[in-house]
Amino acid sequence: MKKFVLWFAGLFLLLVDVRIGTIPYPKFLEFRTEAPNTVDMVIQHVIGNTMMVDVLSDAVGFALMAAAMFMFVAHVSTDNNIAPIKAGKLLRSMKLARNWAIAGFFIYIVEKIMPFFYNGNYRFRLGYALYFLLLVAEVLVFSNGSLAVCKFLDNLSNHTYNNLSTIFMMISIGTFVVARVLYFYELMIVFVIYYVLAIGFFLVASYRLKKFN
Repeated sequence: MKKFVLWFAGLFLLLVDVRIGTIPYPKFLEFRTEAPNTVDMVIQHVIGNTMMVDVLSDAVGFALMAAAMFMFVAHVSTDNNIAPIKAGKLLRSMKLARNWAIAGFFIYIVEKIMPFFYNGNYRFRLGYALYFLLLVAEVLVFSNGSLAVCKFLDNLSNHTYNNLSTIFMMISIGTFVVARVLYFYELMIVFVIYYVLAIGFFLVASYRLKKFN
């Protein structure tokens, strides 16, 4: 039961963002560029002038999800009741989710402290790259881990019910990805719509899966 609580708590922390400003970054040093609008969007909107700390920390979310996957891997590795083929598939997905959760934890930390050490063109390029690298980590953790959890709970009596829960979880992942891309391009009204949808589908899937853990 504990591993399920850790997993869904971690997912919830990743999905819900409540940010507050803390320490201001060193003033950005402008540089000559052929894409000033893109630079301004990344510096002002994505990176910001102040280190923003998430009250429901993504770093803690990644840590909880990594811990949950360590527990799932240990369980599957020692459970003789799970068929070897199913166990092999579960372990591949769980280990991938675990590794990307660990990577996501460090990417998140680096993204927050990077502007203290880099400025100008380097801050822009690193901020741009880290934002999308963090998105990749979130998607891979979210998708591989959630699919593994759904498959872990799957049996003959709940197969159809569980498949529908998996679909809800995948829709949540898709809308979450779209929301993050919309946020990057400052399409805030559409971002909020997709963001609310992502959380809604996640809560529906979590409620359905709760029946079996």
